[in-house]
Amino acid sequence: MVEEKNASMKLTIDDLETFHVITETKVKELKTIQKSFSQHQDKELQEHNAVQRVIADLVQILLGHVEHEDALKIFQEQYGDNFGQKQGEEQQQTETTADPKNYDQLFRSLQTQLKEMQYSVKTLVLQNDHAQKKIKEEESQPQHQNQNQEQLNLVPERLDTIDQRIQELVEEQKRLTQLQNDLNAKSQDKKDSSSVELEKLDMVTNMLRKQAEDISTVKANIIDQQVNKKVESHHQSRGDNDEKDQELLKVVQQLAQDTSARLDEILSFKDKLITILSQQDKIIEMQDQNKLLIQQSASIVEKIEQKQEVPQIIQMPQHLQQYKGENQEAQYETYQRVAQNIFDRKVEASWVNQGPKFQVQSKYSFAVMTQQDYVFVDGNHNNVDVLRKDDLSLIGTLKTDNNAVFSFLMQGLKVFVGCANNNLFVFEVDTQKRIKDIKSTNIVYCFHQLDYNTILCGQRDGHIQILQANNLSKIQNFSLKDTSHIIQVNKTFKQSEIIMACSRGLFFADIVDLGDYRLTLSNEVYFREQDIKAAIEYKRDSVATCIDMDLNVYLIDRKQRLCIKTIENPSGSDRPLCMRLIPSFDIEKMPFALLRDQEGITLVNLKNPGAYKIFQSWYHQLPFPQMLLDCYKVVETGAVICYLVEYTGKDSTVVKYELTGDYIGGLKLMAKNDM
Repeated sequence: MVEEKNASMKLTIDDLETFHVITETKVKELKTIQKSFSQHQDKELQEHNAVQRVIADLVQILLGHVEHEDALKIFQEQYGDNFGQKQGEEQQQTETTADPKNYDQLFRSLQTQLKEMQYSVKTLVLQNDHAQKKIKEEESQPQHQNQNQEQLNLVPERLDTIDQRIQELVEEQKRLTQLQNDLNAKSQDKKDSSSVELEKLDMVTNMLRKQAEDISTVKANIIDQQVNKKVESHHQSRGDNDEKDQELLKVVQQLAQDTSARLDEILSFKDKLITILSQQDKIIEMQDQNKLLIQQSASIVEKIEQKQEVPQIIQMPQHLQQYKGENQEAQYETYQRVAQNIFDRKVEASWVNQGPKFQVQSKYSFAVMTQQDYVFVDGNHNNVDVLRKDDLSLIGTLKTDNNAVFSFLMQGLKVFVGCANNNLFVFEVDTQKRIKDIKSTNIVYCFHQLDYNTILCGQRDGHIQILQANNLSKIQNFSLKDTSHIIQVNKTFKQSEIIMACSRGLFFADIVDLGDYRLTLSNEVYFREQDIKAAIEYKRDSVATCIDMDLNVYLIDRKQRLCIKTIENPSGSDRPLCMRLIPSFDIEKMPFALLRDQEGITLVNLKNPGAYKIFQSWYHQLPFPQMLLDCYKVVETGAVICYLVEYTGKDSTVVKYELTGDYIGGLKLMAKNDM
């Protein structure tokens, strides 16, 4: 029995010695790989695979999947016949007595070396990640330099606004034509009046010149008379006569100087008038060119309406045509590059410009909204802070009596604010005065305008209230028990139908005005008992939605009553907060939505389903509110401005982001090419 026990112990020690040799060799190999990795970054993938093979082999042995007597043979076949030998010595199998001290020592040594190996592997992984990040940064630097150079080349103003704003030209044609006629009339009147003034100036100038000549003649006669008097009466007393002559001479000289100065002023004024007339001629010429452009644009609009062939190039002055052509070509190349990079999921820093910020201290903010020239935010001290649209500077504060703010709606010059404790406050924007306190059935989570004078309030626990905007009165109340909280309400393409994102599913309802409003909940329901965060019918019978604790955006076909497409969010966040259609949304020309989650903003293509991360913007708070994103389009540049609430654990920050005109142009080209 003792011999069998010693034999088993000896076998165990042999195993440990074998593993000890293997581990030492592995540690050396890992250190060699680490050194080679630091010297040759271009071989990082091969070395990483080598490390993985080493680890895999060692794990298989340690787990007992390989017998101890085959271990060295396996490694010698894989890594060479010299594996396990010590500095030129041939590999020998040494017998060791079954001493418990040797057993413990070998076991501790093995544990230490395993820890060293794990540490080395982690170090290699970190170095690998760091090296890959550094390589990506080095590769992106020339690209950023090229982008900066391209942006410098694109400094001239864009001249393709006529093509982009054809619809606006239709509406403004009459006004521009009338303005053109008024300008021509004024310019002609000014030109005629200026010509008359020039003729008068010429006449006055001639008269002054004649007067100056007469004065000069008188001055010469006086001087001659003085000389004659001096010759004839040099013996007589000349005191009185000399004084009179000198005074007369001074008067005449002063008159001559004044006349000459006045003449110079008139001549200078005449030159200025001539310059003004020449400028007016240029203005009239430019107005004629603008009138021609307006007429050509109107003609194009008529041909579009009549489905006739449209000329590719609008006639312009030659230098403008050349400039516009060069600019369009450069823009097209930029848009093409941007579209391809978006499709390839490559992000360029130049796509997004971060603007000013506004801080809300020591709280998480639930809502932001931009309307007209204002930005409204759930602000400091549980009030509504009113900010300027351009620089987010504080204009004033709407007092909500320390009630937390959840939702906004601006109607005309009134702002409706849904607050905690079942409060609904109405303010005047210009005076910032609270003009009405309405007691809601529950907390108002969202607003929706049924028409200009009728407002629907989606509330907690499935309550709906209808308000009249003109007299700020409550009309009707509804209670939908199956829906639970109503998070978002939107219209569909069907008359009198609404779609509701609720905390227990996606619902539809008909709401009809028959003197009294009637609301009928449809039996068409999707994702029952799921917490829906957004619901948008982006074209007839096609719905986009997202769900809390879900990584995907779902596209629903209402005709089939099925989810036909699932789009995975590339940000990796399963906490969507809200979703908005991009300004100027068009299913053919601009078929995109902006998804706000806890990690940032994602672009969702609803025509050719796909999702693309745009930028990071943190909101580390429960995904409860749905007004954490609002945006609008800048007509002049084509850019899209986004206002977001960010929260990282202490303070909230309202940040203004700009999706540049180049990025939006790339999206249009992407949609056009069905990418």
